[in-house]
Amino acid sequence: MTDAREAPLGRAIRLVPVEPSLGAAGGLDIDLSAGSAVSGHDALGQALGLALVTLRGSDLFAAGFGFAGLAALAEESDPVLRRERLRLAVVEVLRAEPRIRRILSVRLSGEPGGPEREPGSRSLAILADFETVASTRQVARLDGEITDVR
Repeated sequence: MTDAREAPLGRAIRLVPVEPSLGAAGGLDIDLSAGSAVSGHDALGQALGLALVTLRGSDLFAAGFGFAGLAALAEESDPVLRRERLRLAVVEVLRAEPRIRRILSVRLSGEPGGPEREPGSRSLAILADFETVASTRQVARLDGEITDVR
């Protein structure tokens, strides 16, 4: 770890993208090569990315872990309520992460300050702006990509 301020964000085994297969959550698997650890902001980003691609309740040993956004898509017919339920599902993932001190905003595509998306796309992009316990400010995309915006 190069920055002492990142120490509270921890370390983790690096996950790498793989072709989706049985047992590979969201197309991720453990990198077994030497020195395959992530730390600091990368560890936090990886943890959020994993939580956002894991269906809430699918882990028998941590039933509260994961993203409940699929329920919003499946159950809600009103588009405004669906968007708000998706926003709340992201907030729940962020609140469950102990390395996040404060959530500043959660914006959806199509809103002022929200993420851009391709014209005609039916996908919904979500950006979450938050402050970490390391006193840094970050922006997380729904796909788990973390960008440090110190």
